[in-house]
Amino acid sequence: MLQMLMKSGDNEQVLDLVEVPEFVLLQFCDLILRKQDLSNPDVRYMLRETIGALKAKAEAPSDPASFCRTGLKEQVAQIEGLLEQFGNE
Repeated sequence: MLQMLMKSGDNEQVLDLVEVPEFVLLQFCDLILRKQDLSNPDVRYMLRETIGALKAKAEAPSDPASFCRTGLKEQVAQIEGLLEQFGNE
């Protein structure tokens, strides 16, 4: 499973993707979609892992600081649609 390094000043913390805030995961997906070649299997793997974490967050009970679950599910579905165009390798 992929993990993300969160750094704040001198403090570093390694988090599993499901522990990372939604907005960070969405920005990471956006960055991958804009800057990476989706024909690369490693890129698709990173995107699938990130989408998996977003799906888990979309199913979890929401708190006041979280994204709208309906909007999050729609964004996940759009990215999954792009991934389906490249196959399930």
